[in-house]
Amino acid sequence: MEYKEQMDKMSEEQKEKIIIQYIKVRKKANEKYNTQLKDDEEFIKKNRQFAKNYYDNNKSKKYEYYDANKEKIRLKARYNYYKQKDRLSDYILKYEEDASNFMSEEEINNIKNPGNIVEDLKSE
Repeated sequence: MEYKEQMDKMSEEQKEKIIIQYIKVRKKANEKYNTQLKDDEEFIKKNRQFAKNYYDNNKSKKYEYYDANKEKIRLKARYNYYKQKDRLSDYILKYEEDASNFMSEEEINNIKNPGNIVEDLKSE
C-alpha cells in the first residue's frame, strides 16, 4: 500500500518522468544485452547455470500450480484446440457451459448464428 499512496501523491509530470526514466533504463539494458552479453560465452554459462538451479529448486511449484489449476488448464487446452482447427462452432455445441470462460456472450452468439454477421455487414 505504501507505493500506491506515494503514486497518488505524485503529479502527472512526476509520473511521466518516472516512466520515461524506466523506459530509458530498459532500452539501455536491452542494448547492452544485444551488443555485449548475448554472445559472451561466460554470460551464457552463468545464465544457464542460474536457470538450471532455479528449475531444480522450484520443481515442486510447477506441480503444485498444475494441481491447483488442472481444470482451467484442461479447459483452455480444449478451447485452443478447437480454435486452432477453426471449429469453434463444434466447441460451443459440445461445451457451451465452458465457452463462457474464454468467450464473451456476443462472440458465442455470433458463432451460433453466423448469418447475423453477414446481415450486419450488408446493412452497413
